[in-house]
Amino acid sequence: MTTDFSVPNSLSDVVLIVEGKRLHVTRSYLAVHSEVFHKMLLGKFVEGQQKEITLMGPENLKYDEFLTLLKVLYQPQEEVTGM
Repeated sequence: MTTDFSVPNSLSDVVLIVEGKRLHVTRSYLAVHSEVFHKMLLGKFVEGQQKEITLMGPENLKYDEFLTLLKVLYQPQEEVTGM
């Protein structure tokens, strides 16, 4: 998976907006890695139906810190071969 969230990719299906900046991500991928995102994106919240979601979060939610979180979650995985 790519770590350039500024542009959509073939799997991105929602845009998260933090400090006015757009991050193209995949709902199900975030939901698997976070109970909060699972409830927000796949549950009965209005965000589950939206294509763009502005994250308000705590007052100190910063774009750079949130981008770092996404990069940790979307780290490239080692490919398993020989099985």
